[in-house]
This record gives sequence, structure tokens and C-alpha cells, in this order.
Amino acid sequence: KMMIFSIILLILCFSQCCSSFSIKAPNTWIPKALTDPLSEGFSHMVKEKRFLEGLQPHHDAQDESSSEYIESQTMQWIRSKIIGLNLCPFAERPIKTNQLSIHIVRGDDHETISNAVLDFMLMQKDEPGTSIVVAPDYYPHDFERYLSMVQFLETRVMVAYELHDDIQIAPFHPEFMFDDVGGNSDDDNDANPSVSLPPIEVATNRSPYPMFHILKVGDVAKAVQKLDGDPGRVWRRNAKLLNILESKLGRIGAFSFLIDAKNHNSSTRKEELSTEQTESEDSLVREVLKQTKIEFEKEEAMEGEKQTIRGGWTR
Repeated sequence: KMMIFSIILLILCFSQCCSSFSIKAPNTWIPKALTDPLSEGFSHMVKEKRFLEGLQPHHDAQDESSSEYIESQTMQWIRSKIIGLNLCPFAERPIKTNQLSIHIVRGDDHETISNAVLDFMLMQKDEPGTSIVVAPDYYPHDFERYLSMVQFLETRVMVAYELHDDIQIAPFHPEFMFDDVGGNSDDDNDANPSVSLPPIEVATNRSPYPMFHILKVGDVAKAVQKLDGDPGRVWRRNAKLLNILESKLGRIGAFSFLIDAKNHNSSTRKEELSTEQTESEDSLVREVLKQTKIEFEKEEAMEGEKQTIRGGWTR
């Protein structure tokens, strides 16, 4: 009787431990996020799955494959490149007001990625701010496969859920390309002319990982109003900046600088760079921003004069 009682007690203790750690058999494990993604979120699903597979969570920030590291690098890239170079004049406010959400979704399964992006679009529709869904495993070296997903979301998913009046998706990818742009040899700027790279302007949508930036249509409309109704103004300014950066670093160097997620102000970056190198990067950014401002304002002034002259001719 004592033996039976002991066995029962062990079973009860084991079941209690399993319950407290939420452990299930790997072959029957169904993450709660798949059945109720809005309540837990896919980032939580990733951490829970990693816990079950590895029996303990990975907290090593230096593990470049970890979701924690990827989220950190994404935020550093936004701060150092997107905000640091003012590529998007409206990116800083969501960070300051704590209205930017970054969600890491793992795997290259089409259904998982599309369901995740849909869930966050539905969530963002009724909440202020903006969201970035980062899918680091989803064809980082195959832009066409990634673009097919973007098109599927826009033409099928968003139509089915009537989201086009409320949500937009801005695509970002390590190998982003525009439809009418191809690679070409960079004979003038770099030592290796055999390397084929697209024009530097495509860097406006290149990122360290595949991303889906979920924007609210109303926020975009307000941003355009602040540009006097001219959304192309940001693009023209960025094109000027990127060309100046290319003239200083070469095309290969400019691409590497822009897509590098590492921020020289981070602790890991400080360990890799000497003080002289850090100051050199700071100096480069300041010089490029200053030159861009001068040249872009000059071009806008000239364009304004042309418009005035055309107006006079019309009258």
C-alpha cells in the first residue's frame, strides 16, 4: 500500500510540475498563439516553442539567431539608420510615444506568416501607432518569394477582411528591388567592377531582415498633409541623401552601411569599433545630413522658381 501511495504521489508531483511549466509532448504541442494569437502574440509563441525544444529559454543576446537579438537589431537599425539619417521624418514620434510594436515571427511557412501578419493588421486597425512584423526566416535571400507574400496579403487577405481603407503594408527586405530596376556594374565607385548592384535608391526599402510594416491609412494621410500634399518630397530628399552617401562610400559601402543593423552607440558595437572609428561614423552621418539639406533645399528653390515662371507664362 505504501508503494502504491508513493507512486501516486510521484505522479501527482510530476503532473503538477508539468502544469506549472506548461510542458507538453513535442508531437502534440499546439501553441496557444495559433488558436488565439491576439491574446498571446506570436513573439510569445516563439519563446514558448524554443523553451519546449531546448528545455530552457535562450537569453543570450549575442545569439544572432535568437528572436531577442533580432528584435534588438531591428530597433537599433530603425534608430541609427531610419531615424539617424531621417529617411522617414515621421518614424521618431511612434518610438517617443511608445506606439511602435515589433513582432518577431519565425519560420518560412506561408500560412504561419500570412496568419501572423493578418492578426497584427486586425489588431492595429483598432489601436493607435504602427507595427512591424519581422520574419527573419521567410526567404531573406529570395525577394521574389517574399514579394509574392506581400501581393497575396494585399490582393487576397486585405480584400477579404476589408482592410484597404484602414491599413497599408510597407515592404522591407534585405534584397528589395523596384519593378523597373535591375542590377548594374558599379565600375566607378568600387574596386570590384564585377559585382552587380542595383541603383542606391532601392536602399530606401532594404532592411536587415524581411519585414512587413503595418501602417494606418489615416496616419499616412496626415503625414502627407504635413508635406504640403506632396508624398514624393520625402523620396526626392532620400534619393539625394543616398547618392551623396554613395559618393563618399561607394555603392557597396553605402549598401553595407545602410543595411547594417548594428548601432555604433550599442555596447556590442562599441566593443567592435575603436573610438576613432565611432567618431568617423558620427562625422560621416553629420556631413551627409548637412550636405543633403543644402543641396535639397537648393533644388527645391530652383524648382519653385521654375513653377513661378511657368505660372507667369500661363497667365
